Amino acid sequence: MKRAGGSGTGFYSNGLAAGAPAVEPRRASRPTPPVTETPAPPKDNTSAPAYRPTKREQVFCGRIILDVLARTVRKGTDAELSMLYPDALEFFGADSPHFQGACKGQAGAATHYERTVAGG
Repeated sequence: MKRAGGSGTGFYSNGLAAGAPAVEPRRASRPTPPVTETPAPPKDNTSAPAYRPTKREQVFCGRIILDVLARTVRKGTDAELSMLYPDALEFFGADSPHFQGACKGQAGAATHYERTVAGG
């Protein structure tokens, strides 16, 4: 029974007075996991498999290469001096009619490539 206006939260009401048993500290709700070192990376440091573009992506990139190469030639730059010439040569090969058309500056080389190769 409470007497005379105490708050009930002070020193005497918590059982901390002399002769009262000490209150045991409360345990943490979850135990803290032990600190461990980061695991070492695997010894056979294999990388992910190489990225393989889809046929649609290849056609799209080929069309851009042909289109830019043909525009460069139409503006008056020699095809061999274009930055894209080595890429186009590697991508299409020297015997490709699409590559040869782009080197001559033909505007339809990229569209023809897209329609014949992609089947569009």
